[in-house]
Amino acid sequence: MTLSASGCGSGGNVVINNADPNLRYTPPGTFQYQVTASSSTGVQLSQTVTLNLTITARQ
Repeated sequence: MTLSASGCGSGGNVVINNADPNLRYTPPGTFQYQVTASSSTGVQLSQTVTLNLTITARQ
């Protein structure tokens, strides 16, 4: 089976914390990803699902 994923989102760039440049976070927003699984042998099968990821602001 082969699995691939691609996505896009409504958020902006990854934000880097100046106090700790190794700490990164995603800005709030809704991101949509499509995940596709395909057979690599035997009968050729393929299935795609759309996943929604919502990031909310930390309070």
